Amino acid sequence: MVTPLKPSVRYEKDATKAKGGAKVTVSGTQGTRTVTTTYTVNPTDGRLIPHEGKPVIKSSTPTVVKVPAKDEVEYLKEGDDVVKKTTTYEVNASTGSLIPTEKQEVFKRNGAKSKVVTKIILVTTRYEADKTKDVGTNTVTNNGAEGKVVTTTPKLVNETNGTVTDGIPVVSRTEMVPKVVKVGAKDKVVETLIEPEVEYVKDVEKDFGTPDQRTEGEKGKTVTTTTYDADSTDGHITEHVGNPVVSPAGKTIVKVGAKTKVERSKDPEGRDVIDTTTYEVDPKTGKVTPTTVRTYGTSKEPTTETRPVPSPVAYEKDDSRDKDSEPVRKEGIPGEDTITTTYTVDPNTGAITPTVGDSVRRKEPTNTIVKVPAKDKVVETPIEPEVEYVRDGEREVDTPNERVEGAKGKTVTTTTYDTL
Repeated sequence: MVTPLKPSVRYEKDATKAKGGAKVTVSGTQGTRTVTTTYTVNPTDGRLIPHEGKPVIKSSTPTVVKVPAKDEVEYLKEGDDVVKKTTTYEVNASTGSLIPTEKQEVFKRNGAKSKVVTKIILVTTRYEADKTKDVGTNTVTNNGAEGKVVTTTPKLVNETNGTVTDGIPVVSRTEMVPKVVKVGAKDKVVETLIEPEVEYVKDVEKDFGTPDQRTEGEKGKTVTTTTYDADSTDGHITEHVGNPVVSPAGKTIVKVGAKTKVERSKDPEGRDVIDTTTYEVDPKTGKVTPTTVRTYGTSKEPTTETRPVPSPVAYEKDDSRDKDSEPVRKEGIPGEDTITTTYTVDPNTGAITPTVGDSVRRKEPTNTIVKVPAKDKVVETPIEPEVEYVRDGEREVDTPNERVEGAKGKTVTTTTYDTL
């Protein structure tokens, strides 16, 4: 019997083709195994007894599979160096699997070092209002830290030939931490007390001059709140004065005795005088200004006046004595009248209006006799002659005048006197 023998498979490295490429199979030839069987017959039962001969084997030729396993050269960046990595492959003859062997060597020392540019961001100062501390108090709460901008330009290594080129810059930014200064900006609250206003009021129940009664009022206050803002750039303070909040004060009331005073009296004229004094109190100073109003009763006591009644004078002619002699007087006795006057009084002005009663004759007077000298008087008055100038034709001009006196005349006047 001929049994075919399959060719074996052997894997071999193909150093001309890159790993992963198509495998090339070169088919082998089959071999054979020839066994010759002879038979003998079992004399007992006649069964055939086979007897195999020694196999004759014709060897097969193997199938060869060419596995692409070209050595690989790759340039890599390791840190700052350019590294050449060589990978060689061995082929497992039975399985065809590749067994790599790597070898690395520095191709360029520091040849792939990245370019690093660092820009420092200087610390700035930020001012913040501290509402817990008074203006003028500054406190550093954070000294801050510089920031930086780091621009890293990586180096790219060509894997094929190991050439180095610049990659895309990578910017890394570390923010600056500002220095923080707390600026005192605590609100300032100013309270100004407001003293109670004093008001003086008249107390009509108490006499003027009695001690004042003082009731103190509650004090008020004005509250002014000043707030402050701190400029974040330079820390300067801006003041904002708020509107005053006023809590009004009460009033201190001072009661000043100002009871109206009424005084009654009689004046020399017999009038009932009523002096009423009222008091006005200045509400701001407490000064008391009295005002006295005088009024009068409406009547006064009547008065009785006794008036003498003159003695009537009777003149009698005395013809025994010359006129202009001193008269002779014999006094009579005066009489007497009484007059009762009643009065009404204006209560506002005090003006007295008298009402004079009729005169009542209490006693008649007797005559006073005056003897008046009244003797008749005879008076002779001479009458000088009238002078008459006449022309004298017989005498020269400018010769002395010739005067012939005439006889004097007279006027006789007799005066008699009568008494009235």
